[in-house]
Amino acid sequence: MRNNPAFYLENRDIMDTDTKKRLLSSFAAAEEFIQGKAGKMGDVMKKKTGIFYMTVCVFGISLAVCGIQADGRQNTSESQEEIQEETQEETQEETQEETQKTVTRPPSDNEELMADALRRSYYEGQDKRAFGMFQKNIFKKLINDWTCRNLKNAVWSYDSFAAYQMLDADGNSLSDKELYYCTYCADEGQCGYIVLAYDGGGLQRISSAETSYSYDLDSNMEAVLAGLEENGIDPASARAARVGLTVGDNIQEAIRITDGEGHECICYFGKEGVSFEGSSGF
Repeated sequence: MRNNPAFYLENRDIMDTDTKKRLLSSFAAAEEFIQGKAGKMGDVMKKKTGIFYMTVCVFGISLAVCGIQADGRQNTSESQEEIQEETQEETQEETQEETQKTVTRPPSDNEELMADALRRSYYEGQDKRAFGMFQKNIFKKLINDWTCRNLKNAVWSYDSFAAYQMLDADGNSLSDKELYYCTYCADEGQCGYIVLAYDGGGLQRISSAETSYSYDLDSNMEAVLAGLEENGIDPASARAARVGLTVGDNIQEAIRITDGEGHECICYFGKEGVSFEGSSGF
């Protein structure tokens, strides 16, 4: 019986139970068929047929075992690679999250409240008819003429469009026209702004200038909020307006910020960045 492949399979732990059952069933059927044929062929043929049967069965078992072992090694290798990839991805994600937490400080509730209040008031000009007119193609093409610059790929930054006030040192308006303001940007980091007058039927250039960075509220919001914390501005009632303050022969570009409690401060656009001054006395 030890020469029987079925005996070999039953006494070896080389494969799973289902595979073993299928092979045993196949061997039993094959043996029954061969014995039936061999009975008619004589003892010599029966012996040869038995040897052939044994050879085929052993060969089949060898293939099955090799296949199972190969599959096991392949599955193990694939599992290890998947675990390594998942571990690397999780490590990278955790590192990125920790870096972001370290570098970026999330805004406080008061800062978010104040930022929203400042945006609503500062960009009110985008709800006016002048803003719709300014977006027409004719004004898109005038950017180089109006800025008096030969700019490459210059475009208006429409998100910065805002109402504009020209004020004297006492806070009085120096213009009876409806004024607006918009920044622009171009290749090689060039940027600047233009001041426009709207008369109901068209837009007229008042002034323009090139700047070292964008003179815009949203572009400098983080620095603006940091300065307002030191000036006691109420977050819920804060308002912002884009202004040009005339001091002697100079015009200082700035944002005038007030609140419902009577607090006020001026955020100046300087050459290197924004700076603050307390109550202007307006």
